[in-house]
Order: sequence, then structure tokens, then C-alpha cells
Amino acid sequence: MWKDLIIKENTINAVNGGEQRRRRQIVHKLIFARLKRNIKYIALITAILILAVRPASRDRVIFLDVGQGDCCLVQAASGDTYLFDCGSSSRSSVGKYVLLPCLKYYGISELDAVFVSHPDTDHMNGILELLEFAEKNYIEVKQLVLPAVENGAKLEQFGELITAASDNKTESTDGRDDNKSEEKAGENRRSTIDGVADNVDAGTYKQIRLAYLAAGESWESGNAKFLCLHPERDYSSDNANAYSLCVFTDFGSFRLLLTGDVEGEGEKALTEALAERDISDVTILKVAHHGSRNSTSSEFLEQIQPKVAIISCGENNTYGHPHEETLERLEAVGTSAYRTDQCGAVIVETKNDDVRLRGYVWSK
Repeated sequence: MWKDLIIKENTINAVNGGEQRRRRQIVHKLIFARLKRNIKYIALITAILILAVRPASRDRVIFLDVGQGDCCLVQAASGDTYLFDCGSSSRSSVGKYVLLPCLKYYGISELDAVFVSHPDTDHMNGILELLEFAEKNYIEVKQLVLPAVENGAKLEQFGELITAASDNKTESTDGRDDNKSEEKAGENRRSTIDGVADNVDAGTYKQIRLAYLAAGESWESGNAKFLCLHPERDYSSDNANAYSLCVFTDFGSFRLLLTGDVEGEGEKALTEALAERDISDVTILKVAHHGSRNSTSSEFLEQIQPKVAIISCGENNTYGHPHEETLERLEAVGTSAYRTDQCGAVIVETKNDDVRLRGYVWSK
């Protein structure tokens, strides 16, 4: 059954959606009865209903259900839209069959930036699909943002993505980037992340700009403030999970921390960065590595004290995610956990002064 969760002033109240559904059904019956008597107003009322379903001026974060993988879509009230990871190891073509329908439903035709936390396929293969189908579906991907790891790892680990993005690269005959083409591309680019995308190692593209993001770099989108906490520039590790891109966002009404698959030395560095910047009381935590026992340590949780944790994992996955130890650590700090294998897609959005979580909860 559907449930709405309201987060306000450090409290979480579950509101059963049954009564709300009955009220909506009554309202819908009245609306359609009037429509039959006033057919000339159908177009106008339809437009109003569409606007009511897809409000444009609210912050929204959608954790899509991609099975054993990650995919998070962030819509700022300013109008900017960002995609953080998209991939799955348990379901095929999640870019085409999960991400694309979501973009169409919300009327999204521009992605101001697409972030890839690290090169594992369960975070990346849907983005490769996106780069392939975007143009034919009239979706503009303005920037592809990768973690600012050491140069050798960039091409070795992200080579396939860089190649996919470079299909639209404009170069002069001497092999350097065409400055005129770069300026022309910039005219149509309005993403507020441009300020942190100056370190462009692989060129600038007509439609897709490639950038590397490092700890300490930040940008704003309306009232929302984004800050990269990990990895440090030129970070080196044999474990790709350790250099997962971690981004903290303060929307004003709630605070979000996205962590990729960060674990081990990477999570330790992230915890230190959080402490140095005095970041605590996180509202929504995207749990790293699908709830693996090797991530989300007690020290990390004590620092951020999350109210809600979102775990993206596949139903009956072979890894046993989320592990019981991780769930126990979350419970120990008073965090409510919501799993995509049980709730489906989880939607977080602001409404007035409240932050609402919505997900489909299976009744068994």
C-alpha cells in the first residue's frame, strides 16, 4: 500500500494513504461529472491537472528502483536537474526501461549534469544507454562529471564513458579544441555546476562537457547548495569503491548525502571531511554499496546522525544486501531504513515546510 512519510522538526510521522485515496476518488468523480457537462473546458482542466501532478517549483529526489544497482535523480526547485549514477547488475536496460520513462513522466528534456560515482557497471551501464538514446529522445545531456582521480585511472576506469561522450567532440584540424565551437556550446549551457567544471581534461563537447569533480568544490542551484566531499583531487586507490564521488546537498528544508559505493579508506576520508566541515544531522543518507557490511561504519553514522537511510538493492540479491550488521548500525543511531527492493522507487520532495517520502510498500 502507499504511505506518505512527513519529516518535520526531527519527527517522522507515517500517514496511511488509504483515506487520502478515498478522498481523491471522490474528488475525481466530481471532476469527471462536471467535465461531461462542461466539455468545452476539458483542455483547460487537463492542463491544470498536469501542472498539479508535476509541480515545477519544488525540490525532488528520486531513488529509482533499478534492482541491484544505483540511480538517483535530483530536481532542484530552480529547475536544474542532475542524475547521480544509473546502472544495474540484476536487470538489463535500466536506462531504457527505468530511467527514460521517469524522465518522460516528469517532462525532463535537459540533464544539467550526469555524475558517475565510480566505474562499476551497476552504477554506470544505464548512463552508457542514456548517452546512446538521449539525442533520439530529445534529451540534452549537458555535462558528464567523473571523480577527479589520478590521470591513469581516468582513462583506464572510465574509458568507455569518455569515448561515448567524445562522439560529439568538436576539434580543430590541428587536434586542439576548437575555441569557437566551445564558446558556441557554452551559450546554450545554463547549469550552475559550470563553476566547478573548469578542469576539463578531455575537451569540451557541443552537447556533452566532460569534467572532473574533487573534494572542496561546490556550486549552487537556487537555494540548494552542493558540495563535493570526496575524493581529493588525484586520489589514488586500487579499490574503485574507495574513490566513489560523494556529494552533500543542503536544500534548506532537508540535507542529502550521496555516497556511491564508498567504503574502507574512502569512507574514513569522507568521515574526516564531514567532521572538518562540521556537517551532521543529515536528513537523507543514500547508504553506500547497497548496504554492504563493509560500508556505513558506526563512526560514520555517529558523525552524520541520519534520520532516513535509502538502500538501493535488488530483491533476493546474491550478495545478501543489505547485510544485517549494517541494518543494526542504522537502527542503533535511530535511523529509519527504506529499501528499493521492498518499497520500489523512493521519492523525496518538499511540500510547504514538510519533506515527504513516498514509496510503494508491499502488503504481505
